[in-house]
Amino acid sequence: MEQIYRSASMVHICIQDTTHRYTECIAWLDGRGCFLKETATQAVELFRRRYFTRVWIIQEIILAKQVTLHVNADSVLLSYTALERMYPRSLEPDEQFELPSVLRYIKNPYKNSMASIFRCLELSLVASSADLRDRVYGIVSLLKPDIRELIPVDYKMDQTEIFGNVIMACIAEQCNLRILKFVSTPAQSNNAAEACCLGMEEFKNFLRLSGSSSSQSSCCMKRKTAMLFDVNRGRNGLWMHQVEVVSISAAAQPTHLRSSLVRKVSTKLPVHQILPHLQIRANLIDISHGSSNQSIKSFAARIQHDHTNMFTQYPWLQEVFREGEDPNIIRDNYDQEDCSIILVGSDLQRSELQQFSDDATCCHKPDSATMFQSYHSVGFSSVKHAAGDHIFAVDSITELFILRPVCFNVFRVVGTCYLWAAMELDYWNPGSRKGRWMDRPYDLGTEQTRIIEIY
Repeated sequence: MEQIYRSASMVHICIQDTTHRYTECIAWLDGRGCFLKETATQAVELFRRRYFTRVWIIQEIILAKQVTLHVNADSVLLSYTALERMYPRSLEPDEQFELPSVLRYIKNPYKNSMASIFRCLELSLVASSADLRDRVYGIVSLLKPDIRELIPVDYKMDQTEIFGNVIMACIAEQCNLRILKFVSTPAQSNNAAEACCLGMEEFKNFLRLSGSSSSQSSCCMKRKTAMLFDVNRGRNGLWMHQVEVVSISAAAQPTHLRSSLVRKVSTKLPVHQILPHLQIRANLIDISHGSSNQSIKSFAARIQHDHTNMFTQYPWLQEVFREGEDPNIIRDNYDQEDCSIILVGSDLQRSELQQFSDDATCCHKPDSATMFQSYHSVGFSSVKHAAGDHIFAVDSITELFILRPVCFNVFRVVGTCYLWAAMELDYWNPGSRKGRWMDRPYDLGTEQTRIIEIY
């Protein structure tokens, strides 16, 4: 069908309904007559017809070189110019209407014929079809060949597997894992391994916001985090700006640590979840002690009210923001009994502490955001998480992720967070004196960069 519509010189849409009159509306679209009250009434009736909600007309209209609309005995060429005549119109409240979404994609001479999967899904997921799978397969012919390859048309697949392929196509088109920012494990779940962390509603929200410029936050904290990643520090820590999706037809080969590939792993998913198991490359940063009851909002208020006594209120901050001798020397001569003396008597890293305070208050943080301690630093997050949750830097995303271990190198996505110093922690960069560096109570592993599986 794709080749038929793509090759046709003209596609004709025919609507036959002799019980209604649409002559004045068609004449106005054709550039004839005046826009009268009767014209508006006819336009409302015409463009609210069920025909314009069907999923399969999307490819018919978008692939067509030209489209002619026939209504009863009247007809009009649905050009970009003709449809522009419907905007803007000052109508009575009961006469307000919008052109069907699919008609907004009538090609003009400056539009690319290859459609984005996000635009296509925006149309198809709200369209009507007897089979939900048609809302995917109905737009596959519109996609670029490399994206289309990731969504094979196979009606033997169930909805979960199909939308898993769609998610892989979205990742491939964006070249990033931004969809993970819409994933979260429910805080009330007793079994994190079996909880749904991204279903259809979350996926639709991702699609809706992906094309919105307002969704691209200009948070200064995120910019600073991105700059830290650009330094490419750490043992293997070559954080990468983009990822590449491994196609279904590609032979299964071990993922190299120096390449940022994303693979779909065929594994049973929790009920209602459509995010597949993903094999990705990530950098381990730290391990959290779990959420606290201290909100960022109250923390920021106390800093502004009394900056000098904040270490009395938050004594554990002294362990993170301190200065001293070469950390490697201190480690070798570290005495547990002298720890409190060193901490109390040392000079605090005032500039670093101020930076953390600025990051904590720079943007619109959710009121639910709370502080947390980790083995080597301090941070904040709007998601509740447990002690032992790992903090990873994931390729292509400038925010850090809280991941909950399920088994060896398999994690659930809990949410995003901010961690002070991130990849500059002395644990990974001996001599930086960033974070807690006097001992290593937990071995984070000999390799910072690793291939993990998340879902």
